Amino acid sequence: MGLKLNITTTSLMLLLASAVEVSCDTIFDVTKYGAKADENINISQALLKAWGDACSSPVSSTVMIPDGTYALGQITI
Repeated sequence: MGLKLNITTTSLMLLLASAVEVSCDTIFDVTKYGAKADENINISQALLKAWGDACSSPVSSTVMIPDGTYALGQITI
């Protein structure tokens, strides 16, 4: 009985740990790729890198551009 409870508890802890890790990896913030909220600095490359990482992620992902004024040149996604 004790061993069965221990295995169940360990399994539950591993499941919760993996769920927390997945939820942290689903938002791709362009500022972490070098984008700055400055209307004179083009964020095209940072946006493309974040977009590429989000698309190659095995889980549902979001590309986030925080509040601010950004400069964006022409890009092809």
